[in-house]
Amino acid sequence: MADLLTHLLVAFALGTIASWRVDWLTHRWVVVGVGGAAIPDLVKVDIVLDADAVSAALGVPFSFEPLSTLGGVLIVAGLITLAFERDHWRRVHGLAVTGGVLSLVAALSFATVVVAADRHLVADE
Repeated sequence: MADLLTHLLVAFALGTIASWRVDWLTHRWVVVGVGGAAIPDLVKVDIVLDADAVSAALGVPFSFEPLSTLGGVLIVAGLITLAFERDHWRRVHGLAVTGGVLSLVAALSFATVVVAADRHLVADE
C-alpha cells in the first residue's frame, strides 16, 4: 500500500506545482488528478474481493490486472468523468488520465530501479 500513497503524493505535488502556473488549476482540480493517480492501484481490490468470486458471479473470466494498464486508466477515468457535470467532462477526464499516467510512470520507474538494484547486488556476489 506504500506505492498507492507514493502515487497519490507524487500526483498531489506535481499538481500543486502546476497550479502555480495554470490559473484554472485550483486545489479542487488538483484533487481530481490525485484521484486519477489511484486508478492503477484499483487492482488491489483483489485483496478484498477475489477475482474468482467475481468470475463466478458474472459467469465470465475476470481479472483486476487490466486496471493497472493505460487502457484501464482511460476506461475508469471515463466512468469517473460521468459522475461530474457535463460542462466539466473534458477537464475531469484529462486530469484523471494525467494522474493515472503519472501513477503508471512512477510504478514503472520504481520497478526499473528495483530491477537495476537487484542486478547490481547479484553482480557484486
